[in-house]
Amino acid sequence: MARCILHVGMAKTGTKSIQKTLFSTDALGDALYLTDYSAEMLGRKGVHEPRKVKNGKNTALFNAATRSITLGYGSVERFTEKSVRLRRAASTESFVEKRNIYRKGIEQFFLENINKDVVISTEGFMALNDDEFQDFLQTIHHKEILVIAYVRDPFDLAGSRLQQMVRMGRDIPDIKNMNLVADYKKHFVKFLNDRCTLMPIHYDRKNLKNGCVVQDFCERIGVTVRPDQVVQSSPGLSRDAVTLVLHMSRWRKAQGLSHLPLNPLANWLLGGKKIAVHPDLYRKSERRAKKGIAWMEDLLGVKFVEPYEMPHSIRQFEELENISDAAREWVREECGPGDDVGRTVSEAAEVWLESHSDWRRDRSTAEPARRKVRSNAKVVQP
Repeated sequence: MARCILHVGMAKTGTKSIQKTLFSTDALGDALYLTDYSAEMLGRKGVHEPRKVKNGKNTALFNAATRSITLGYGSVERFTEKSVRLRRAASTESFVEKRNIYRKGIEQFFLENINKDVVISTEGFMALNDDEFQDFLQTIHHKEILVIAYVRDPFDLAGSRLQQMVRMGRDIPDIKNMNLVADYKKHFVKFLNDRCTLMPIHYDRKNLKNGCVVQDFCERIGVTVRPDQVVQSSPGLSRDAVTLVLHMSRWRKAQGLSHLPLNPLANWLLGGKKIAVHPDLYRKSERRAKKGIAWMEDLLGVKFVEPYEMPHSIRQFEELENISDAAREWVREECGPGDDVGRTVSEAAEVWLESHSDWRRDRSTAEPARRKVRSNAKVVQP
């Protein structure tokens, strides 16, 4: 019997590495594969490949403004708010048209492939509210639907969420009003229903196959990927790199320039210890998410790691403004001289992007809605 596998993330658990690895290999055999980057037309060997459009910037904006668009969803209000913040111009009419194209493509995809194994991998599922996800399930005609989700510890995830906010162009006043701790129940409860079987997996490298989430995912769906076939993606930024991105974004905003995509710049920006939050800063956000954390611990059957201090962790958001001597030296060597670090990095980044044509743009996080857990939901332990 053909089955449908939904790989839903969560964020910062190697989703892009899984997508790029499976897209670049024949590991799935005859199974059909659909990702964020390939949701419109059927390409080689049943793999969906992106359709070229006239305005690539608008396409990137659609994904940045509402990542659920690749599933045929996303509100105009969310799109408008994000397009203003990212300072990219595109009409709501073009957004709605693009959303409808994805929606029709998804519906046709499932109608044509009822008897084939299908794997869909996108964090866009996290952005759907419960009603949207139930509506999406109506397009799936497979009787067996397995939802696979990797779940990171909230403290470990907090640093990643902080850097992601800066990467998306958020400034410190905005970040202070946002929650560093994920609301697990809010994101995951929609997957507990009578049509899906949820497999939540604790994202702990000690428990993953060979310490690799790509190989772990492949083993769980019954395919094999060699270590040399694994594609690494989206490396985290160091504390110094996050500071430079913050100053670059501030300068670009002051000049009325659009936000730069940072995924392709991650390898270019200086390395070092990844940014981390101090336990005191973490606990301010944790208070608002304790029930969701306990709910997820019960679902996983594990206890999350307790917060701990690291030498490079920050106690206050304002510390992100401080440019270290090492960062200034890196800017001088890699970007050139200049009194304004934000401007210097921005101009160098523009040159870098012009010389690299194979980059993809970042997408942002949309908030899903809350819903009660259904009593007949199916959960399988990994």
